Amino acid sequence: LCKLEAISSFPKETQWKLPPVLVGTYGEESGMSGALRLVRTNKISTRMALVGEPSGLQLITAGKGLAQVEIRIPYSAEEVQYRLEHNLRESTATQSRLFHGKAAHSSTPSFGESAIKKMMAYLLQLPENLVIMEIDGGANYNTVPSHAFLEIDPVSTIQQPIAIKLTRIYKAILQLEDEFQKYNDKDFTPSHPTLNIGLIRTHEDHVLLSGSCRLPPIVTNDVYENWMASLKMLCVDIGAEFRVADYKRPYRTNTDSVLVRVCLDEIRKLGLKDLITSQSSTNEASLWTRVGIECVSFGPGQRDGNIHTPNEHVMIEDLK
Repeated sequence: LCKLEAISSFPKETQWKLPPVLVGTYGEESGMSGALRLVRTNKISTRMALVGEPSGLQLITAGKGLAQVEIRIPYSAEEVQYRLEHNLRESTATQSRLFHGKAAHSSTPSFGESAIKKMMAYLLQLPENLVIMEIDGGANYNTVPSHAFLEIDPVSTIQQPIAIKLTRIYKAILQLEDEFQKYNDKDFTPSHPTLNIGLIRTHEDHVLLSGSCRLPPIVTNDVYENWMASLKMLCVDIGAEFRVADYKRPYRTNTDSVLVRVCLDEIRKLGLKDLITSQSSTNEASLWTRVGIECVSFGPGQRDGNIHTPNEHVMIEDLK
């Protein structure tokens, strides 16, 4: 809407060297399907793009990539039958526990507190032969989960229960996070790749894990693919299904480009700080840059400690 208001200030302008086109896309949180469709239909020939993004009215010239991952961990046939009979019997007992955290955007997990991680750490301390009756947490892959729930039957004789498979996956995730520390990109905060387990759900015959990795430009495609291959190999080993549901590469625009210099000139005219920054999240710029479009992001709204929180907001003065 702010862009529409700005373009409406030039109703009679016809001498554009680069005519502006206002594009509205959809599905940023679900694969950027609108932006993908625009690229594939090839309806506009574009050299530069200004992507709307909450940036605190600072210019963003680089963004992390995103890998959205789903893992389906099957219950054994013995466990499925045990859980069914357990729920139908009258004199049965289970133990349950709630875990609380703090919601935040998955690109800045340090601003939140993961209830699922608390739950998994607790599960590591329990005997491996227990039966997980119910395990649940989070709202979506892209948010640090603020709640999680675990219900177990600690007395069972089942061999290789799903609890063992879950803890093996979680240990691999912790090892991957240690590996992330070797890749630091000073242009970003946090400077290294990050990982978020955003959602866990119990289904009739399996447990679903959904999460995301945020990758700075310093992480090459080969390194990323090796990380995904190692997780997939573990999942195959325990009989689980691993899938990369979505992947968008990181990007970085040359700060000496004409686009960046002109944007900074305009920012100075508005009396704002001409700071260049980056974003740890991912937007349409990751798509546009892959097809040769030079991109920056800019917009009203604070990022850190605001996005994906209960009181997320944008200041009206910033919109003006």
